[in-house]
Amino acid sequence: MAYLPFYVTPEEFREYQQQQELEIKEGENLIEWEAYNIEMPNRYTYHLFVLAVMIPAVIFTYFVGFWSGGVGKTITSIFVILFIYGIAHLTFSVDYHFTHSLSSKGFMLSRRRNMPKWMNKAVQVTAWCAAIFCILMVGIAGPMILAGAGGAIFLAFGMLKKQPDEPTDIITAQPDDLLSGYYNTKRKVIALHTKEDEIYFENTSIGLLNRSQHRGVAYIFFSNKQQLINIVERFEKEFSIKLIEEPNHKLLFDLEFIYRDIEHLPSISGTYLLSETENHKKNSPLPEEKYIFNNQWYTKQELEAEKLKLADNYN
Repeated sequence: MAYLPFYVTPEEFREYQQQQELEIKEGENLIEWEAYNIEMPNRYTYHLFVLAVMIPAVIFTYFVGFWSGGVGKTITSIFVILFIYGIAHLTFSVDYHFTHSLSSKGFMLSRRRNMPKWMNKAVQVTAWCAAIFCILMVGIAGPMILAGAGGAIFLAFGMLKKQPDEPTDIITAQPDDLLSGYYNTKRKVIALHTKEDEIYFENTSIGLLNRSQHRGVAYIFFSNKQQLINIVERFEKEFSIKLIEEPNHKLLFDLEFIYRDIEHLPSISGTYLLSETENHKKNSPLPEEKYIFNNQWYTKQELEAEKLKLADNYN
């Protein structure tokens, strides 16, 4: 089955996915592994974002005299800097946790920010402590403390509200869904082309669903070079997938480069109301297939006309 049924509810979609996950994990020669990484050319890009936040914070507290204004101001500035670092780290530099399963029945990947499930509660407790501490410091050191701690107070109050848990993205690909791809041994990553299903609420207030069947790229990370080579060989031998070694690892994260081999494959997408799902199952045809060309979507007839037009202009 290349794609899941098109007209489904989110619950039915998840049930189909779980069924595929179970089939993959019950397949022969199952291999499972985990990785912590980011889908960027530079493994430490997110950490650079933290530095970009912290350097101005340290310089600011130094020039406003927090480091030479007594014990109270010094403790406050240290607390503020540590608090800003914690927020910057949680916002920018947390890795993604990837889990992989590969068997004779296909491949599965799940992707989630490596944020502990208890972190939401811990952030709320920290925010309460930070807000109380900053307010006390204003009372002790005076209103001038707001010059450095005011931003932290606003951050703290903004974090008092419980945030939603980190979502988990899941890709399940049966053998027919695996297409091609590239790999790089330096970055220890495979960029695998697959057929993908997607569903999400475009407008929750009216229950409007956006559903698509398209092709995409799954980034598969490894802890060492030999592990990558073993998986590449298995993809090629067991599933007859052509994986090309690309020496420039940056190209694997270049969307124009990585999608060029699958641009010719059609995609379908459409919207429908959750309440009308059953009616669509019985009476609605699938949306018309579309192809991407020069960064625009065309039906098959529109694409042929566009290519003829370009050919005429060239001649």
